[in-house]
Amino acid sequence: MPRLSLPAIALRGLTARPLRGLALAAALAMLSALVAFAVVFVSSVNNAIRSTTDRLGADIVLVPVGALERAEEFLLESRKKVFYMDGGVLAKVRRIKGVAAATPQIYLRTLRSGCCSVIEGQVVVFDPESDFVISPWLAGGRMPEPGEVAVGSYVHEYLGLIDTPSLFGRKMKVSGHLRRTGTGLDNGIFMRAEDLAAITPKARGEYRPGMVSIVFVRIAKGEDADTVAARIQSEIFDAGVLTRGSIGRGLAAVLADMVRIFSITILVSAVLTTLLAWSAFAAMTAEKRREVGIFRALGATRTQVLGIFLFEAALYAATGGVCGAAAGIAIAGGLVSGFNLVRETGAPPVAAATYALATAAAISCAAAVCFTGAAAPVARLSRMDAGQALQER
Repeated sequence: MPRLSLPAIALRGLTARPLRGLALAAALAMLSALVAFAVVFVSSVNNAIRSTTDRLGADIVLVPVGALERAEEFLLESRKKVFYMDGGVLAKVRRIKGVAAATPQIYLRTLRSGCCSVIEGQVVVFDPESDFVISPWLAGGRMPEPGEVAVGSYVHEYLGLIDTPSLFGRKMKVSGHLRRTGTGLDNGIFMRAEDLAAITPKARGEYRPGMVSIVFVRIAKGEDADTVAARIQSEIFDAGVLTRGSIGRGLAAVLADMVRIFSITILVSAVLTTLLAWSAFAAMTAEKRREVGIFRALGATRTQVLGIFLFEAALYAATGGVCGAAAGIAIAGGLVSGFNLVRETGAPPVAAATYALATAAAISCAAAVCFTGAAAPVARLSRMDAGQALQER
């Protein structure tokens, strides 16, 4: 018999019912877009959380018990918060095995009064002698002197040309600013601990001498952060402990919920698209029954018959998968950049490997669904002999 050209036969089948083929390809594209969007979105948010915690420069963070969520909101989302604990935890943590350095910070509220007062930002009192969180980000590297403050990148933009803002009713010279960190530090106004004495008790609010808000800890080289954190927790009962890996666990939990929602949505879409593929290929095989009977009578094998329809399914899957992946990645790129956490943290761009993974996942999902839907009607037709296939329905 003449050699059968499977691509030619499959392409002829695609053009026979263009609207049906378009509907199937569109359904596969929507499913693929959803898969690609989910992969890029989840990866972007994970990158934002991870990059933010890396920029803090600490391996472990101590905060008051009950203030873990508020601390994360400031560190990750720049939300102004105040909370305090006994400053004695600083000396205790420095004595624990595996701790290389520890530095405290105190968070205060600003007073909203007077012209040119700083009203947008968290006042952060820090210790210049032990600090390793703020100093690496100082543009120019100069620490503020007594009576001076440094400001985060957002506050620097807010102040404009003002170099002597009013803070707690006192004029404070701005010595410099921090480069953008993508953390809550961008909204900070940083003053030296020794300048606390010049602030009136009323302006201090809930703060009392001897308190601290947070303690950043660096572990010694070769130590494990979780092991050191466990030692700290066993000796210091009045502080909550966060490791670098656990900072953002609240956001991670929300992200996990979103992943479950994505998974359910993708599963439902996959089932519906599979049913559509089954319906489309059931109609195709019914229409081509006599044609397949002729092929079989001319000597075509079952494998060749299967090849015709599977090639057609592959074309649908490739078309829908590629178009859907491109659309999903484009939509994710537009929406993720506006997502508050990603925008505020200045997370690194999505890696090319993530886009490749999203594309592969989208096309694979489209192929799996299309082949699954086509399998039953195509297999049933391929098992028919020439006589059965040529019979009128």
